[in-house]
Amino acid sequence: MTPPPREQGVALLSVLLIIALMAVVSAALLDRVVVASHLAANAGVQARAQGYAQAVETIARVRIGDAMQAGQLPPDWQAQHLGFRVPEGVAVARLADGGNCLNVNSLVVEDRVTGATTANPEGIEQFANLAALLGVPRAQATGIATAIADWIDSDSMPMAGGSEGEENGLLPPNRLIDDASEIVGVQGMTPEIATRLLPWMCALPTGGLSPINIDTLSPDRAELFAMLAKRGLTVATARSILSARPAQGYQATTVVKQLPALAGVEMTDGAWGQLQVTPRWFDLHVTVQLAGAELNQQILLDGQDSPASIVRRQRFEP
Repeated sequence: MTPPPREQGVALLSVLLIIALMAVVSAALLDRVVVASHLAANAGVQARAQGYAQAVETIARVRIGDAMQAGQLPPDWQAQHLGFRVPEGVAVARLADGGNCLNVNSLVVEDRVTGATTANPEGIEQFANLAALLGVPRAQATGIATAIADWIDSDSMPMAGGSEGEENGLLPPNRLIDDASEIVGVQGMTPEIATRLLPWMCALPTGGLSPINIDTLSPDRAELFAMLAKRGLTVATARSILSARPAQGYQATTVVKQLPALAGVEMTDGAWGQLQVTPRWFDLHVTVQLAGAELNQQILLDGQDSPASIVRRQRFEP
């Protein structure tokens, strides 16, 4: 028996709806398959890039350790890039002196036995010197430096002019910190001041005064040299000393002390001791470009070990 035309129309419409639904479901499944395939491919590329980065890192660590042990670090080592061609891309390593910065942990002194930290007045003064050279009012700079020292030191008692972070709802680490950005929440620090100061800061894994390498410090960062003096050393003079550096470097801090430009400059014995001609800390920047993807890592290395040991590793976006 032939169904009425109206029922035939309803049946055809149902079939068309089912076909349309199946098409939608199929498209969604296909889209998921494509996304999953892309994710798997990207994961594979990232894994390969990570492997190449680790290989470059290992080579750099061995070379640094060997050069430091032999005392034969080339004078222009910061200008030398270590590059490798890899399948579908390239891997490049760049080195910089990781100690040419104000170590925020220098605002305290660490006991080598107990690990306890106490405020370091000379470190506080140098932080305030640098901040003032960078345009922060001196009184405000001293207050921020004191607050940071109080925040890092081991006790929970605020020192005069300091802060344990309670007014900002912060829990003080009461230990050496791992990243300079951790200081942004301390008393007196504003976003504007943090933006001005952080490019000059670092967090080395030791307390004590910041090591400043007179043979690798760039003239455009002469403030890090000028901050060491109690008086008599302007940024312009510091920059001229760095700009006049021989091609092979000064090679000895005694040579620097005898420079006529530093006659009359007042620096403590501790500050003179901060001047270095041999680096200990190395910033290793590794970039891997592979199949359209890019991996960037920054590794802080300790050159006292052979091969150089890893202090910390950070991955960041290009």
